[in-house]
Amino acid sequence: MLNSVRKRYLGCLAGIFSLALASSQLPSGPDAEPDVLVLKGRVIDGTGAAPLEQGLVILAAGKIQYIGKQGSRDYPATARVLDVGDGTILPGLIDLHVHLRPHYWDAFLPAGITTVRDANNALATLRTLQQDTAARPRLLYTGPMLDGPTTIMKRFFPDSLVARYVRPATAGPIGELIAQQVETPAQARAAVDSLAAHGASFVKLYEQLPLAAYQAAAAQARKRGLRVMTDLGMLQTRGLKGAQVDALQALQAGVHSIEHASGYALAYQRLGGDPMAPLDTRLIDQLARATVRGRTTLVPTLSVFYGTVQPDSARQDLATLPGGKAIPAPMMAWFEQQARQHTPASRGRASADLRLAQALVRRVHQLGGLIGAGTDVPAGDYNLPGGNLHRELALLVEAGLPPVAAIQAATGTAARLLGLPTLGTLRRGNLADVVVVAGNPAQDIRATRRVRYVIQAGRVLTLQ
Repeated sequence: MLNSVRKRYLGCLAGIFSLALASSQLPSGPDAEPDVLVLKGRVIDGTGAAPLEQGLVILAAGKIQYIGKQGSRDYPATARVLDVGDGTILPGLIDLHVHLRPHYWDAFLPAGITTVRDANNALATLRTLQQDTAARPRLLYTGPMLDGPTTIMKRFFPDSLVARYVRPATAGPIGELIAQQVETPAQARAAVDSLAAHGASFVKLYEQLPLAAYQAAAAQARKRGLRVMTDLGMLQTRGLKGAQVDALQALQAGVHSIEHASGYALAYQRLGGDPMAPLDTRLIDQLARATVRGRTTLVPTLSVFYGTVQPDSARQDLATLPGGKAIPAPMMAWFEQQARQHTPASRGRASADLRLAQALVRRVHQLGGLIGAGTDVPAGDYNLPGGNLHRELALLVEAGLPPVAAIQAATGTAARLLGLPTLGTLRRGNLADVVVVAGNPAQDIRATRRVRYVIQAGRVLTLQ
């Protein structure tokens, strides 16, 4: 069993590291810009408010200077005016959970994604990405994650390479590491300090950290001004067998986001439930209320489960996503290879993961909690870098969010989680990250897939 898991993951790593993703391309620089850019049309501002019909958005000097109804404010005669007709003006989208490589770094802006959070990467890779001078999304990152001494990551590399990519937190430089191995609270604090020194915005705590080390890492992150994201394992990974910390313990430790709805299956089981059986609404309510009380953002990455549970639908849906009509043969072959390796048992576990995540999304939203949008690309089956955030929005709607709330998950709520109050909403003084789509996503969330304009910091980028 271990060999098959190892082969699957090594295949995934090979695909992540080596495959180039062809997508709508952006030129290396923006179009020539006037001093003032005016957008007219329907506005969804990212706050969760109802759409503003016949809206007016004025951009200048890279910021939003005004937002209101058409006719409510004059603008210079020399301004460039874009009347979007029946289209919709949105904040730039944010993907809260990606694993970047240079080969598909160009896939995000054409999909309307102007900011990404990288959720576990070698610092050396991140430095390469940051040195790219072409138009690219804004990048926040965790660097190498923290995991326990039995971390599964050690099994995914040949023995000769383990020490290069996975090492104890206090052992040498961390530039090439994928995981820092942590066993004690002292090691946890040292690992967090090293990430802070390398410019990380978040710390990622993984599933096999001992509880005391987990708590120490979370506390040290708060002390250093870093935020904490966590992946605690799911049913289809090691969520019930290898994980040490469950979602309730993570919430008590003060994490800022829980990824993949991970750790909830273990918490559900520890509360007396069986996550593979029909769900107990009382336990779901208990878990959701704890999430809301903790002011923690649930980032469910429903896309990761969907491709496993419904591979035929996910494959057919690719063509409707930004970049989905130009997937190179090697990447498509890799998608197919991953899908073929699933068994009825693994699909059953993924289905239970999806059902649990959907129930939590629905209840957390009903209680007024925070839902964020992330994809985990390119992990999972048919999980297309860039374009798949639009599938994630549709899956959030299927789980019970109104379309405007799903958009908020990838805009206002996402920016709040990142600690970037000038992003994610169309408000006066905010950075002018804007996306224009055809149609009305408040009525049909799939309209977000029809990207017409991408504006980053006030610059209109040409989509080809």
